[in-house]
Amino acid sequence: MEIRTIGIDLGKTVFHLVGLNARGEVVVRKKCSRTQLLRFTSKLRECLIGMEACGGSHFLGRALREQGHDVRLMPAQYVKPYVKTNKNDYIDAEAIAEAVTRPTMRFVPIKTDDQLDLQSLYRIRERWVKGRTAVIVATLFPILINSFTDCIRFLQSLRARRAILAAENLFLRKQLAFYQEHRIRRRRLTATARFSLLFWSRFCDWRNALVIVKPETLIGWHHKGFKLFWKWQSRPRRPAFPSAFVI
Repeated sequence: MEIRTIGIDLGKTVFHLVGLNARGEVVVRKKCSRTQLLRFTSKLRECLIGMEACGGSHFLGRALREQGHDVRLMPAQYVKPYVKTNKNDYIDAEAIAEAVTRPTMRFVPIKTDDQLDLQSLYRIRERWVKGRTAVIVATLFPILINSFTDCIRFLQSLRARRAILAAENLFLRKQLAFYQEHRIRRRRLTATARFSLLFWSRFCDWRNALVIVKPETLIGWHHKGFKLFWKWQSRPRRPAFPSAFVI
């Protein structure tokens, strides 16, 4: 029994390995711990060993490389297409052993302890950057939304300001025409009336009470009167009789 290729399915404490011969046939299936695995591979001749790349695969890869084996790590998504049937540990190890022999397979280089420490620092910094960006977005997004809505309201107010101004002018003209028609004189306020208005202005908004009719109501009246006028003009009428039939 000569083992040429070994596929190892990694675990926390238990490892499953499958050994293939030169023709690609399964010749050994073994379940062992990390110590038993290193003891088993130390008794074998130099062979090709494949594993899925993860956090603990680099340590085991360095230990197997010191024994003289050719160790190669592969991304897990590249091994998945070689799984033949229902998933279990031995089938995963067999898929790893088959995938490591493919000439077009992409491998992950085995990293040292210093490289892993540096990688962890980069990942921690990347997470901090993502967290900071999330906080900035969560803080500024409502402010931007409120600013955008305020701009829209301001533009709408500018657009509606002309209509309101025209309605106010029309309302003032109507009042002026009413005063001129009925010859209403301007009344002067006495000092007592001015003092009372100043006193009550501190407690209530009396200026709004002076507006008898709002401009919007006046425009509505004009529209309603216009509709009633044309409705009266378009009413059905009886045709006039010729004068010859009138006795």
